[in-house]
Amino acid sequence: MKRPPSRTLGLVPATAAMVAVSALVLVADIVSPAGSAGTSSWVLACALVTASVILTAHRGLDPGWVAWRRSTLGLFCVTLGYPAAWAALGLAASSDPASSTTRALAALAPVAHVPVLASLSLLPLLAVRYIGQGSSPRLMAGVLTLAVGDAVMLALLAPPMTPVGLAPLIDSGPAVAIGRGVNGVFLASTLVGPVVATRAARAATGEARRRLTLVAIAALTGPVLVLGCGVLGGLAAGAPDSPAPVAVLLCGMNAALAVIVAGTSRALRTPLALGRQVVSRLAVGLVALLAGLVAVTVVLLVDSGGALGGVVAAGLAVAVMLLIRPLETWVTRRLVGPVLEHPDGAPATGDAMTSTGSAEPTRALPAVPREPAPPGPAHEPGQSACAHVGGDPRLAVLTPREREVLGLLAQGLSNSGIAARLVLSERTVDAHLRSVFTKLALPDSTHANRRVHAVLAWNGIREESLEAG
Repeated sequence: MKRPPSRTLGLVPATAAMVAVSALVLVADIVSPAGSAGTSSWVLACALVTASVILTAHRGLDPGWVAWRRSTLGLFCVTLGYPAAWAALGLAASSDPASSTTRALAALAPVAHVPVLASLSLLPLLAVRYIGQGSSPRLMAGVLTLAVGDAVMLALLAPPMTPVGLAPLIDSGPAVAIGRGVNGVFLASTLVGPVVATRAARAATGEARRRLTLVAIAALTGPVLVLGCGVLGGLAAGAPDSPAPVAVLLCGMNAALAVIVAGTSRALRTPLALGRQVVSRLAVGLVALLAGLVAVTVVLLVDSGGALGGVVAAGLAVAVMLLIRPLETWVTRRLVGPVLEHPDGAPATGDAMTSTGSAEPTRALPAVPREPAPPGPAHEPGQSACAHVGGDPRLAVLTPREREVLGLLAQGLSNSGIAARLVLSERTVDAHLRSVFTKLALPDSTHANRRVHAVLAWNGIREESLEAG
């Protein structure tokens, strides 16, 4: 059963929403002198930048990605909703602190960040489901359930809130302990997406391998940014009630969301006009960010009392980064290794970074040639691919829809991804693939994978057609 393609969020409504939220926050800062981290000018600026990135990703994908485009539209609203909720709370508290509206906003504002944290895993899991062999939807349901539970606990057990100062709805020791446990499990679930995406990238082959590696890099960058900004927030802590640490952490969450949305959305584009060298440099940047986080953390642990001077602390951080250079090299190879191999597992030609080599990643990467982008417009992947091979007698037995499905399979999409991309049901896609396997007389046994043979046949015919043309 077909689903109607999702509509694109217009630039005028999106711009109007960002302007309205900005005006609301500015008015709240004037009316409510106490303020909060949620209405900080830095948090507002990061929210606006993140909303712009999400809007760009939303408008850049084909309308066939219905669920994905709806998810990015929801995240656009959530990103702007966080500062708006805290601004509305400040205005309501300045008008009538004891009103039911103030109480409702006081329960809503502290949980407005939960969807952002949940998306750090949900988006990579959804991308993995659309690419390669896909992933189980149970993981997504589990993360979503934990997010809902954590939001309910925060709404009921949140401490007195600035600038309202209301008491929590439930104030008991056992309930607080349960709430902390649920919150801890939910925070740990933000690592599910990066772990699943990384494992999927290691196990994938062909075009799916490169797409999933990009998803894994984006998914791993998210938690690193959140942790890094948490550490910087600790450095920025001044007075006990200072909003600076929370504001820095919120900026990190927005940055993490922007990176994950941009990276995973880019991985779903068809064709994926992204060379291996670019993906490799992204991996090196991720590991360098992780190395900097480790260095700053070590300096904080050593200089917890502030005894070291600024120059000495900076020198110690540089020393730590140099000492963990071998670890950085190893992690980079593990991340980039799958991308720098052919689908059959052989190392790419001209690659100086082998499994046993000792070359530094930053020196070896420039030797990797940039792969040319596949021909054809990005919004017509099936038609652009079929235009070069549609006349080949070996594929003449296939219908146009079957050739379109086979072309998307060769581009690394799973059955779920093909169904979402073409706005079809997975059962229909499965029927088309079975027909393709039968018409092409592809082997079906424990020693042969018909999906792999179909992709190899498609790529081989496509290369011959390009050379002949």
